[in-house]
Amino acid sequence: MIKQFISEKKSILLFLSLIGLLIIASFYLAEPALEEYPAYRVDSPAPDGTKAFYQSLETLSVPVERFTKHPNQLKVDGDIALFLFGPPLLMEQHLIDHYLNFVDRGGTIFIVADQHTELFPFNIEPVSLLDESGSINVDGELYQAELNSWIRLSPSADDQILITDDYGVIALSKSFGSGEIIQMIEPSWFTNELILAEDHLEIIASVLSDKDFDRLYFETYHYLTGTKLTVLDITPDPILLLGMILITLVVMYLWLKGKRFGPALSLREQEVRFGDERIRALANWQIKGRNFHEALMTQVNFLKLTIFERVGIPTSTDMSDYQQVLQRLLVDYTDKSIKEFIDQLEAVLDSGHVNKQEFLEWTKRIDQIQRRVEAK
Repeated sequence: MIKQFISEKKSILLFLSLIGLLIIASFYLAEPALEEYPAYRVDSPAPDGTKAFYQSLETLSVPVERFTKHPNQLKVDGDIALFLFGPPLLMEQHLIDHYLNFVDRGGTIFIVADQHTELFPFNIEPVSLLDESGSINVDGELYQAELNSWIRLSPSADDQILITDDYGVIALSKSFGSGEIIQMIEPSWFTNELILAEDHLEIIASVLSDKDFDRLYFETYHYLTGTKLTVLDITPDPILLLGMILITLVVMYLWLKGKRFGPALSLREQEVRFGDERIRALANWQIKGRNFHEALMTQVNFLKLTIFERVGIPTSTDMSDYQQVLQRLLVDYTDKSIKEFIDQLEAVLDSGHVNKQEFLEWTKRIDQIQRRVEAK
């Protein structure tokens, strides 16, 4: 009986065997996928990593070290500096307290980011027009650099200005307790792709040469907090291969034995009315018309609606009345940061004009608040 089945299904079995061999061969011959890294990681060889900068400091015998522990383990046993590349826009209060405690005890933090951060908020000014490259002034010395950040820092009277260009301040130092915080808004200069372009390395070296640090830490803790293992990471490769072969055989068997009826087509009127075409059309209309203020108002109204669904506060209420509500919902954030968020948002909405850079920044900030409220 088995011989008869094999003789009758010889072509089908041969075809399935060939498919199985091709799957096995592709599994062993295919090159492994490149590992993905977050931007500005010191061990990342990607164009947006900072491995080249880190290794350059090692080559020059600069005492550098990756810091992968919790910020509460930062010790000030000398003149210590900590590099923070692209810290989160919003940060939990206990992390902020640990970082500021490190600075207050005499440490130095380099905040290298092209956006506002809650860790130590600096006053920023948007730039409406920007050249691709320009002259950079560091202590009276002129350098050439690529310009990628659409914001500039607004220093106070007590701040020490480190780097400037024709558009404003790119880097400054602010004293805090016994230490200092140095803000730089051009993180792209540190990346593997641009570290050797123009005079980027010379500019960074000029800033570091004024300091004599005993150790430079490169923080990676906030990258590791979001790392999770997937099912594919913990499943042995032979089991994955066997599962792929079984799935392929089942699909081929059903394909050969099944009956094809054709696709189920829906009316285009339904797709136009209820699908994504309307959403895409509205988005294109907002972008082409540069209606950033109206788009931001729509996002704020959606945030109000979400808060209404959670606590019942009317959507017609002004944003200034939402402070106590957000303080109850966002327990991880300080009252000061929530008040600053509402005051700055009201100022932007009352201005009646929002440029593209401001729209992108506020969209990110409102979206983070939106996600936190929806999680309650």
